[in-house]
Amino acid sequence: MVGSQVSAGRQVSVIGFLMTIGLVVFAFIYLFKAAYARDLLWFWPVFDARPVQVEISCRGERILLTGDSALASELTLLVNEQLSARKRFDPLSLSTASMDYFRADPGVVTLEFIYGDPVRVHLPTMYFTGITSLLIPLQGRYASTDVVFGLINDRVSGGSIHVGTIQPLRQAVNASGLCPLP
Repeated sequence: MVGSQVSAGRQVSVIGFLMTIGLVVFAFIYLFKAAYARDLLWFWPVFDARPVQVEISCRGERILLTGDSALASELTLLVNEQLSARKRFDPLSLSTASMDYFRADPGVVTLEFIYGDPVRVHLPTMYFTGITSLLIPLQGRYASTDVVFGLINDRVSGGSIHVGTIQPLRQAVNASGLCPLP
């Protein structure tokens, strides 16, 4: 009888030890990723920021929408849905030449979501922190890659996010009649 009580105590201690080791390893991995991302919520999928302005750059013409307009609200809902869904970080960044191309080329259509306060897209990387605007190509270079670029005070933040699809954004812009897309 005494032997069975001793072995039962050892079994509980081994399980407790393994659980403690597992917890320590989990905490180390979590904190390592949090330090690298500079974000304690790097795993949080939800993005629900509201821009103060949405700019549609339509083949050289700038169309400005206030953040509370019906179309801006619809576009915000669509982009937030994509940034809250499955996404992946990519080191693809915009160069100065690409930014000039997006701003001036007559064959390009982009959406830019401009935020009043810097926002963060939670990712297990340090990029997309302090973002003041998001740039999404709808027609032209990178438009077929479902990519979102982050800008900090009109300068590229580094890297990009690939989302599931930007097709709903294209459809909403096209349906608005402000900038027909092919």
